[in-house]
Amino acid sequence: KNSSLYQVLVSIQGLILVDDPMFNEPGFDGIRGTTEGDLKSREHNEEIRLYTVRHAMIAHLKKPRPGVGTVLTEHFRLRKWTVMREVLSWCVEASDPTVQKRMWDAARELSQLLAAL
Repeated sequence: KNSSLYQVLVSIQGLILVDDPMFNEPGFDGIRGTTEGDLKSREHNEEIRLYTVRHAMIAHLKKPRPGVGTVLTEHFRLRKWTVMREVLSWCVEASDPTVQKRMWDAARELSQLLAAL
């Protein structure tokens, strides 16, 4: 089955562009507002941020996708300082030392790619 663009955008809005996306996953709503829930949500968000840098930013800059490559590369060229400030704040906010190291490594790689634009 194919989804319409509208369905995809509504899903992104409701499942991803929220403060605590983990609680939209099946089985996690019951721990919302608990210490365990807060910890799991923070860990989940840190992993999502890392994957965003790796797969939505670095991967694109290394190998732009046909059809959107020019637009996305120009976006990163125009917004590189804003993007890097946000990514660096994610590095500082990461509470898990392993994730934090991986985030700093990704931030360094992203910085080099953005500097080349």
